[in-house]
Amino acid sequence: MALVGKTLRSDANLTCNVLLFHGCSQVGMSAQNCQTTARGPFFVQEFTKSTWKEVHLRRSTVHGIKTDGSLWSWGCGANGILGTNDTTNRSSPVREITSSTWTKVSGGRGFTNGIKSDGSIWSWGCGTNGRLGNGSTASTSSPVRESCLSTTWCRLASGTQHTIALKTDGSLWGWGYAYVGTLGLGCANGDCLTCSRSPVRECTLGTSWCTISASHYNSFGVKTDGSLWAWGARNGGALTAACPPPGAGVDFPVRECTSGT
Repeated sequence: MALVGKTLRSDANLTCNVLLFHGCSQVGMSAQNCQTTARGPFFVQEFTKSTWKEVHLRRSTVHGIKTDGSLWSWGCGANGILGTNDTTNRSSPVREITSSTWTKVSGGRGFTNGIKSDGSIWSWGCGTNGRLGNGSTASTSSPVRESCLSTTWCRLASGTQHTIALKTDGSLWGWGYAYVGTLGLGCANGDCLTCSRSPVRECTLGTSWCTISASHYNSFGVKTDGSLWAWGARNGGALTAACPPPGAGVDFPVRECTSGT
């Protein structure tokens, strides 16, 4: 069973951020240096008692960026998802092998990606369907750079098998699993194919994207005018477009039905 909760809380004197967990810790996700299950309404602090600024949970792994920009991970190490050049499970935080400085971290099923302080994106873990964006489908247990070698990335978000990312010019790009429209390419640009192993731009070629999110096989974006757009799988009503096209997925950005801002 996966971890069911976390809190990134300022302490009493506002000098640090305390990372607390509650729920199940069968693969060491609560970072207590053990794999004992912890359940209930109580909280446990990860045992290093470090200062954190960002944390990302995905299934059976946890990734956190400390206030010094270092990236640490723990939990299940399958596919090399912890970035430690091995596939070992860890019950305490371990630093990714490059010892770089990071600003963002995300990830999906079996893979992790992050943005370094120089604006570059690096990924590691399972490479199936091009999830790592490095032009390959091979898995790796240490960070590899996306194939465009850009240094203008500012945001990223990952679904189950895909990632979308923003550049500082407001353009939106994606890679990984594309079959149900998760990358927003439009069939004419190849979104009917299974995947993209390298970053590709969404079909509207917009330059006004400012915020993004992703979940399962869906992607979402907010433009600078405050409008909300979505694309990808239609399951569960995730796409609330006024007139969504038929089919299993929507392969181009559609605006949510209220046209709100």
